[in-house]
Amino acid sequence: MKFLVVLCLMAVGANAKFGKHGIVMPDGNNVQFTHDQAENILIIGPSGIITADGKHLQLDADGLPANRAKRAVLLEGPSSVLFEDGQKRSLSGGVRIVEITETGAVLSNGDNVQFKLKN
Repeated sequence: MKFLVVLCLMAVGANAKFGKHGIVMPDGNNVQFTHDQAENILIIGPSGIITADGKHLQLDADGLPANRAKRAVLLEGPSSVLFEDGQKRSLSGGVRIVEITETGAVLSNGDNVQFKLKN
């Protein structure tokens, strides 16, 4: 039986494996999602997870959540936004930032702003 367990672990490889109810980490540890977390997952792909509440979780090459520096809004006014990475976006009347993540922002008019890679 121990041989079968070792063989299964070798087949898993060095990448974390995500499932609907948890994660098998590269070191063999299991992380169980809560009921609410499991119900919030819409789809899991090789490079990320999309949740029902609209959040996207990017995964690194090992299948673990990518730790990236959060980029932010440097200055927001009634007619435009200046993002920390230097991008400027003109806004129509009433448009605002709905969600901002490490990789971009979603505006209330449906436009998406993808942040540039920092060097």
